[in-house]
Amino acid sequence: MAFHALQVLLLQGVYVLLWIVAIMVGFIVMFATVLVHPHASNAAPPAIFLMFPFFWLGFMGMWVLMLVIAVVYGVKAGNGEWAEYPVLGPLARHFLKIGPGGALL
Repeated sequence: MAFHALQVLLLQGVYVLLWIVAIMVGFIVMFATVLVHPHASNAAPPAIFLMFPFFWLGFMGMWVLMLVIAVVYGVKAGNGEWAEYPVLGPLARHFLKIGPGGALL
């Protein structure tokens, strides 16, 4: 069904945008730390070591969340149920001009 395919496409687009934003923030933090600590030329800035676990946990958390969402809603859609993502479902319905439950407007 086009609705379910569009939801997955929107979900993947949001996921990629979150990755891009997180990587940009990581680079900004790293470069800002290097600018603040210019004298530590032979050692890595401390913010890199402090921020890395948070970025890693965030990336892994996003990956697990994406996997769970894809499996749960994929099984529902495969069983013929109307599976609408909480935030992206209404957006997909708006793009396809359909009502709740797939009713045509």
